[in-house]
Amino acid sequence: MLFRAFATTLLLSAVASGQAPSKSLDCEAKESATLKAAPPGVRRTSKNELRVGWRAGSRIFRDSANVDGYLDGIDYRYCGYDPVSGFHLIFKHDNAIFGGVLLDQATGRVLPAGKRVAFSPDLSQYFAAVQPDGLDGEEWHLYSVSRGQIWKGISGITAKHPELKYEYFIAELSNPRWSAQNQLQATLTCEDKSRSATVTLLRRGNSFVWLPAVACPTVP
Repeated sequence: MLFRAFATTLLLSAVASGQAPSKSLDCEAKESATLKAAPPGVRRTSKNELRVGWRAGSRIFRDSANVDGYLDGIDYRYCGYDPVSGFHLIFKHDNAIFGGVLLDQATGRVLPAGKRVAFSPDLSQYFAAVQPDGLDGEEWHLYSVSRGQIWKGISGITAKHPELKYEYFIAELSNPRWSAQNQLQATLTCEDKSRSATVTLLRRGNSFVWLPAVACPTVP
């Protein structure tokens, strides 16, 4: 009852302010702040243990007690709760991967996520951004809440150098967002800033492509 009252208060506050409730979460804030704003049942029980309560129990996220300043090991940090989707976001640093997981408040189920997530308007899908160490850009994921990963890509458009054969970016993808039709969109900007457009991730056969196609300059 206490948690339901907390969630209802958040929703009523959003309605009263004239703004739609949030359907996205990120891990930008410090954990000291997110824990203060967290629903009842979310707390850090020790330096290396985070406990997140859900409707019928709680989940424990335990760090591997890695040494500060090193990439090896696993550690978790609480990021926040979205009463609209009913998910908690927990940051997860796993060796050289900076991502996250989602915890379903209703069922206790843990889903793969990222350091940022955004739910589709119908709440059936979500976007997640992951940062592998050393990657120029982000790794982007599209998930179905019920069926798992649908697509995986990077936050850019690449081409292959005609002579040296390495892959390089010809465009950057930014500002990932959902359309009213539950389609993932982003802003595509050519590396030389010559063109910019809104593109939509669409299925074509067994794969996905960003459309419309934008012709960005390649190396001479």
